[in-house]
Amino acid sequence: MPWRRPGFQLGLDIAAVKEANPQAIGCVLGGHGITAWGATSEECEANSLHIIRTAEAFLSERGRPEPFGPVLEGYEPPARAERRERAAALAPHIRALASADRPQVGHFDDSDAVLDFVSRAEHPRLAALGTSCPDHFLRTKVRPLLLDLPPSAPVEEAVARLKELHAAYREEYRAYYERHAEPGSPAMRGADPSIVLVPGVGMFSFGKDKQTARVAGEFYVNAINVMRGAESVSSYAPIEEREKFRIEYWELEEAKLRRMPRSFAAVDLGASSGRVMAGRAGPGTLELREVHRFPNRPVRVGGTLHWDVLALHRGVLDGLRAAGPVDGVGIDGWAVDYGLLDAGGALLGNPVHYRDTRTEGAPAEVDALLPPKELYAATGLQRLPFNTVYQLVAARGTPQFAAARRLLMIPDLISYWLTGVAGTEITNASTTQLVDPRTRDWSPVVAGRLGIDLGLFPPLRSPGDPAGLLLPEVLAETGLTGPVPVTAVGSHDTASAVVGVPAVDEDFAYIATGTWSLAGLELARPVLTEASRAANFTNELGVDGTVRYLRNIMGLWLLQECLRTWEARGTPQDLAALLAGAAGAEPLRSVVDAGDPAFLAPDDMPRRIAEACARTGQPEPRTPVEITRCVLDSLAPAHRRAVEEARALSGRTVRTVHIVGGGVHNTLLCRLTADAIGLPVVAGPAEAAAFGNVLVQARAAGVVGGSPADLRALLRATQPLRHYDPAGDRAAWDEAAERIGTGRGKEDGTCV
Repeated sequence: MPWRRPGFQLGLDIAAVKEANPQAIGCVLGGHGITAWGATSEECEANSLHIIRTAEAFLSERGRPEPFGPVLEGYEPPARAERRERAAALAPHIRALASADRPQVGHFDDSDAVLDFVSRAEHPRLAALGTSCPDHFLRTKVRPLLLDLPPSAPVEEAVARLKELHAAYREEYRAYYERHAEPGSPAMRGADPSIVLVPGVGMFSFGKDKQTARVAGEFYVNAINVMRGAESVSSYAPIEEREKFRIEYWELEEAKLRRMPRSFAAVDLGASSGRVMAGRAGPGTLELREVHRFPNRPVRVGGTLHWDVLALHRGVLDGLRAAGPVDGVGIDGWAVDYGLLDAGGALLGNPVHYRDTRTEGAPAEVDALLPPKELYAATGLQRLPFNTVYQLVAARGTPQFAAARRLLMIPDLISYWLTGVAGTEITNASTTQLVDPRTRDWSPVVAGRLGIDLGLFPPLRSPGDPAGLLLPEVLAETGLTGPVPVTAVGSHDTASAVVGVPAVDEDFAYIATGTWSLAGLELARPVLTEASRAANFTNELGVDGTVRYLRNIMGLWLLQECLRTWEARGTPQDLAALLAGAAGAEPLRSVVDAGDPAFLAPDDMPRRIAEACARTGQPEPRTPVEITRCVLDSLAPAHRRAVEEARALSGRTVRTVHIVGGGVHNTLLCRLTADAIGLPVVAGPAEAAAFGNVLVQARAAGVVGGSPADLRALLRATQPLRHYDPAGDRAAWDEAAERIGTGRGKEDGTCV
């Protein structure tokens, strides 16, 4: 059968041949190979082998002995040791050339088939013709790069000649693309060779990873065998160049390439540390590994608590270098804090920490300009004393604020330094208390009433939007090869974490655990009722037009501060031992209001917890184990109240509670949460924010399915999860809730 591109029509043509030739067991497909058929799979296999062996016998009997011509003088392969030494000398130079567009992994082959081919007189002509069938040139490119020097040439001369040939190869490949590309053709994927042939040495093949490089080499060896057979009885004639291009840049092949697993770097900035995770995602594939972690230590200078944002940026650069070749970068982090830039884009001092005391009095000042009920009706945001709007009011009148021409949230600031492109990602923008959750845009009413210039903020962008390319100096600093796109993800880490919740349906609540516990629901619309405001729930924006309806709870900050205090006292505690001891301690002996503002600032946390218990007439926990049990017994009812009130205020049914984040590793907290709420708890993944970050990048790149349900199905299929069924005495939890007064509504900035 004459050449036809793979596809449905080719299948119809084969069926027609079979119908017209009932005696046939198969047919030869021009430019492809053979196909065979049979009544059963066994018969089909037998017929295929019969055709292959018949062709093999024909070539053996009738083929001429030297189909590639005589051995060229001086091109005989040296002994193995000498050959391998020359290969080792040339390999780094050849890999550098093959990686001009993007880093490549190399594979070396000096098998007899390769060495014989590159020693023969006809190898330049045949190599120039390129490979023969779609499966070959899709992996090897249309033709190899061939070094036209004998193995006796000095290595320095060979390297210099390879550079000349590489430049010519790139120009020829670009011309090949331009000759055949049409308006709808995919962009050129790169002009570097996948196969480099070196006479007397062997073949170097290249790909994005070890397997791809090895397979490319195997396919070129297959092409050599095709040439040998064709030249032994006739002449080798691959399909015409235009057809090769139509296959190489066929939209179906492009779609297959887009859906191959790709690598992404997820930058995840937390309140106590940052890390860079290397993720790999594709159909049926979702992998994640931490490649670099760095501390995030605030610094108090002149009475003000600052973030050391330059150290964070250094950590990000080091992490990107450790991540190695990546197809994209996404950045998520904490909310509310920001950096100010001057007219030239320079940072006006280190950003101020949300735990700094500068906002004291700012909520009352805002209330006088815009009463709390009106502010909530416009923005739906939980009243927290460190919200961005209060920070901006507190910063007014300072020289820095007067000089500021641009304001960037922390993840957007890091993105700006990586790309030079400024933007405001919407999920984090929604935590400023300046965004209307109904329109998903800035609220000119709120900004106008408070005297805040919205011109400080660069344009809004949504998760999945392009955020620029890594700058040349960033590529040089990280060792990455461009272009490397940065994609806007849910830059509020909780927004990314909610994407990473492996829910089966919409009837779920989530608790993103860490320094804070953020407990709530994923909704389609905000809840802006007075009851919602009185319950102190927030309507932060999520990915794909969703709303994260949640309450901020003090979280594992309580335990983290206890550990810090004990270490400062010279009595450091082992967390695993504390949790094991707490599991056997008396349950619900003492509980505190985990949202009490007295716990917000860094200080002696064990003392403050003991004092809170004393004020409510409960036994004071004294030992580290007792205090740890008190903290966990206090967080569980806070989780319970948040989930129950979110359910009541939104009208949403909740059948399962998902715990993600660092608290997943705290099995006692997961079990107590299930017992307190009275619903099944699914714990995992711990790295939900990083998974959500990678998934949004992968979806934007077209390598995974588009809907949140598709992303969550991939999570469930690839990640281990742990299930906790509720047990214990519900009445005991009711009594504990009464003891800490969780029945009171709060409007004073507390978190429970």
